[in-house]
Amino acid sequence: MFAFLMALGLANFASAAAPEVKIESFYYTGNTSQERTAELCGGVYPNPGAGMFVSVTVDPRSKKPGVYTVATSAAGKFCTLVMTFTGTASADAAGFAPTAVVNAQIK
Repeated sequence: MFAFLMALGLANFASAAAPEVKIESFYYTGNTSQERTAELCGGVYPNPGAGMFVSVTVDPRSKKPGVYTVATSAAGKFCTLVMTFTGTASADAAGFAPTAVVNAQIK
């Protein structure tokens, strides 16, 4: 019986989603890709609460990437205005899986 409960507990632990940072929107503030400013928003899942810091790396594959540090809200969400030359970004937080590099969109 004990072995069954341990196996069940391990199966539940293994199936739990790994904590991750997600970029949910990344849009240029202007109406062309020639614009250099963009708004980047996302969230941390599962929600750790307010005050967690997320590092946003803009133009991560360039020679001079920019790094912005943003605090999450009580809902685990974050938004920041960034300057980008290649229109790409990624985000990560300590203990959470980083995002893949995403491309900025034109609204």
